[in-house]
This record gives sequence, structure tokens and C-alpha cells, in this order.
Amino acid sequence: MEKIKKDLLTEENIKSDLMVTSYAGVEKKHEPLYYLVYVLFGISFVLAYFLRSPWYLFIGPIAYLITPFIVLIKDTVKHKRRKQAILGSGFTVREDTLSHVNLESVPASHSRRMLSKNTAFGIEEKYVFHFNGCDWEAPKGVGNLYNWSENYYMSLEGIYNTSLMGDEFYIVERNLDGEIGCIYNKKFFEYKKKEADNK
Repeated sequence: MEKIKKDLLTEENIKSDLMVTSYAGVEKKHEPLYYLVYVLFGISFVLAYFLRSPWYLFIGPIAYLITPFIVLIKDTVKHKRRKQAILGSGFTVREDTLSHVNLESVPASHSRRMLSKNTAFGIEEKYVFHFNGCDWEAPKGVGNLYNWSENYYMSLEGIYNTSLMGDEFYIVERNLDGEIGCIYNKKFFEYKKKEADNK
């Protein structure tokens, strides 16, 4: 059996991938904001009716218009913090064994229902990688990972299709929030630390 050629995985490679995943999938955390907008729409109608003033009808539309700006500001600040942590080698690499992978159908977030044509009936699919010591829910909207790799540049679907039960992985956790930022199958990648880390 021919041995699979491995690509060298460095800290710079990891930083590159973390920059891709750090901003993806954050829209689900803004769902309460959009729900609040719907509540404000209802409250504006109630106030306008009982207080006999049409001006209250503007509360809902105004909230709807400013919510995307609030989301943008929050995302920008959070992404900037993550970027600073990543550029400062703010991550930890460990190893774990893949137990299984699920392709799950879940309700699409508000923003993805608005922007994506691939969320039929408000449902979208997500990949969940289950390891012995943790789970990784692949962030939505990532596109492709390992852009730096000569042989294994692939999408989340590609990672899913090439992952088998019992495969050993490098798990990269962001020190900023303790969340998994990326995973690497050891049959494709060989991780090498910086010389200073081995002293």
C-alpha cells in the first residue's frame, strides 16, 4: 500500500486557517438581537394603539434598521480580538482520536436565511466531528480550508468525506475563548513546532 504524502503543518499555516474560521459562524450568536426586533415590532403596535400615537409605529422599523450595524460592530470588535490573539500564537495544539462524524440538519440562522439560497425551508446542514475528548461543530460559511496546502486544500465537505472513525487529528484550540478553531487529520499533515518551543 502506497504511503500517503503528508504536508508540513506549521504555526504560520495554523494562523492562516484560524483567520479563516475565526469570523465564520458567529451569526448564530446574534439570534437574540433579531428576536428582540420582532418583539419591538409588537410592542410598537400595542403602544400606538393604546396611546393613540402613530409615532410609536416607528420603533420596530428603526430597531430593524440599526440591528445590522450593532451586529457589524460586535463582530468587528470580536474578530479584532481574535486576530490579535491568533497573531500572538494564541492557540494550543493537541491530539485526539475521531469517534464519528455527523451531518446534521438544523434551523438556519436569521442572517443565513436572508443571504443564502441554500437554506431551503429554513434548514441547513452542519458537520459535527466527535472526538474522544471534545466535539467540533464546523463553522458555517467557511468555504475552503488549508489554502496554503499543496495537496490537501479542501472544503468542509472534503474534510468530512476523508475523515474515518479512528483517525488521529491535531486539534487547535484558541486560547482566547477555549474553542476549537480548526482540525487537521494526521494522515495528511505533520505538525512541526517552532524551534523555540522545543527548547
